[in-house]
Amino acid sequence: MVRISQASQSVNSSGEQIVEISNNRDPATSSKQDEQIAQTLNKNGYAQVLLTSTNGTAVKADTTLTVQDDPEKREGWNCVNPVSSTKLNLYYFSGSNEIITLGELSSVYFKGFINVNTEFSSLPFINVYTKPTGSNDAQPWYHSRITYEYNNDNTIGIGEECVFFGKGSPSTEFNNRKIQLNNVIVDGQGLDSEEILYIVVSTNSLATVNSVDTTLNILGFNTSNIRRNLVLTTEPASLPLPSGAATSILQTTANGHLSSIDSALGGTLQVNGSLFTQPVSGAVSILGNVSTSVPIVNGSNNNYMNGVSVTSASNGSSYYVGSFSKFSFMGNTTNQNEQINIEFSPDGTNWYRINTSLYPTWTDPTSPYDFYQSFNNECVAYVRLNFSSYTGTHTVNCTILTQ
Repeated sequence: MVRISQASQSVNSSGEQIVEISNNRDPATSSKQDEQIAQTLNKNGYAQVLLTSTNGTAVKADTTLTVQDDPEKREGWNCVNPVSSTKLNLYYFSGSNEIITLGELSSVYFKGFINVNTEFSSLPFINVYTKPTGSNDAQPWYHSRITYEYNNDNTIGIGEECVFFGKGSPSTEFNNRKIQLNNVIVDGQGLDSEEILYIVVSTNSLATVNSVDTTLNILGFNTSNIRRNLVLTTEPASLPLPSGAATSILQTTANGHLSSIDSALGGTLQVNGSLFTQPVSGAVSILGNVSTSVPIVNGSNNNYMNGVSVTSASNGSSYYVGSFSKFSFMGNTTNQNEQINIEFSPDGTNWYRINTSLYPTWTDPTSPYDFYQSFNNECVAYVRLNFSSYTGTHTVNCTILTQ
């Protein structure tokens, strides 16, 4: 939930439009302000991800430190490292959905509170990875990595909410103090023409135990014509209640009905379908079965592909998921460099490729390399894997689980 009360727009000295987010609200004109805020949020690419949602899990990805509600009830995800060798990786852009080059990127940033700053590794940094090309790649799964990190050249107030940015200042103007991540490290070529694979906010796994404590509430980036602001929240968005609406405290009407019911019953309650009443204070018998079952996960290891040799001409078999609300792919492949495409079908005959692909986990050091992706089923009948992006011959194992 974006807790923003007023927005204004202006133009800076370079002629660039600036949107300012502030915290003052005039109750007399709140309806008009709300409409203006909605327009401002849409224009500036605001989106929300809930910590406990499926998308929240995807953003955290291979994060190993603790991500939780902020203990001071501030907006955002509180990230701490009570265990050694743990790290934060928050992925908020994926190049599998759209193409943006390094040259087009004008700013990367995050907004939040630095609660502990006892060492250099206490502070998060930003990594921008580009897609591998097969030639001069810095690592098998990326071509270049550009790191923007704190250069110890500014004062960071403990508990002060700041905007930390790399490359250029955000075009969304915040009231917070801005701190530039001036230490730029390039692993690879870092050419303007390279397509971005991921943008990630990370921490160092070598940080001393309990030296990382930061609460992040916005992750963002800009190009010349795109603004993105991903709001990190720990509670679902809610709408304001009208005056006099029932709340956990205000239950006037409901309490009146309960008094009437209590008088009518006269202290007795018939609950078993017989002609006799039972004292409310006594034991209550309930006829019939009460279901205590939990959702069942269907599937077994490598039930979809078991050591299957694939090439660019290969497609997995059709797999029915139409009667399930959720399904997931998990497995491994000997190909660390190229994606596996996912296709949906309404009938098992006509297939449509989706924007999401399966990428091997880059932290997996040895072959075969693991992959995983889950979906909430929204009118999908059949699924399959497509390997047209593969070069050469590789071995794939895959499990499809349904619920």
